[in-house]
Amino acid sequence: MNSVMQVLRDVLAQLQQVQLGYVLGAILLYSLSLLVWGARWRSILAGLSQRISLWDATAANIGSVVVANLTPTRIGGDVFRLAIARYRGRTEILPTTASLGYDRLGDLVPIILLALLSLPTLQRLAGGGRGRLLLWVGLGLVGLAVVLMLVRRAARLRAWFASLTRLRLPPSTVVRMLAYSFLLWAMDLGRIYLLSASMGVFLSPLDVVPLSVLSVLGGLLSFAGIGIVEGGLAATMVLLGVPLEKAIPIALFERAMFNVYGSLVGGLAVLALGGTSLLGALRRGQTPDGHSLSVPDGAPAEPGTP
Repeated sequence: MNSVMQVLRDVLAQLQQVQLGYVLGAILLYSLSLLVWGARWRSILAGLSQRISLWDATAANIGSVVVANLTPTRIGGDVFRLAIARYRGRTEILPTTASLGYDRLGDLVPIILLALLSLPTLQRLAGGGRGRLLLWVGLGLVGLAVVLMLVRRAARLRAWFASLTRLRLPPSTVVRMLAYSFLLWAMDLGRIYLLSASMGVFLSPLDVVPLSVLSVLGGLLSFAGIGIVEGGLAATMVLLGVPLEKAIPIALFERAMFNVYGSLVGGLAVLALGGTSLLGALRRGQTPDGHSLSVPDGAPAEPGTP
């Protein structure tokens, strides 16, 4: 108990020395990344001959995170994005559903590349013998968790795959999508670097990469619960040589960027787009102006809805 209290005192002492300029820089970079995310989805929709404004695309993306967190089984984030595109942009339902699948695929190439770049750092941290064994066990558990996540979202993936096979993006749109995706990941790495710098910790780019991958996997594997991701980030930073009293605030800052700031901005976006009247319509499977959110062939409009 005394050791725990000492760590808490050390953490509080470090928080008093935080450099707010770096924190504000991280918030600005995160805010800009939301615009880039909106621009990517807008570009994908344009490649499918659908039109939506940058504001509506960005607000729909931000709001979808809050809606998914608050009503994971009632509405879901993708239903929210689909409804906003239909309601504000008058898009067609099948191309819009396909755009959601392409938007997810846009992250696949960068995350695979970053995961591969993380391996040398993780092997260095694991060392040899038992450490390397624990590393591979840990990677195996992560792989198992990803498989379980895919099983849970099998219906969603089937709906996306069906729409993607019908509607293909032009090569120029694919190039733009990947460019936006790599820019998003670069901004993600920059945000983690700035949050670390706010505590006087200046990580190398290769050290930031596994932290970014861990943060993203934690967000995807939402069933892990609050505290698991933060603990994993802090533990990894300690292995990288960061003092525990600094690693804990950095991990908390990183998660607060999503859970607090992201939720606040997302809540404002939901209010701006229609608030409770919009959510009420979505629960009925409609847009606020009465359009159905069902795909014409009977497949679910929201991938993952039975």
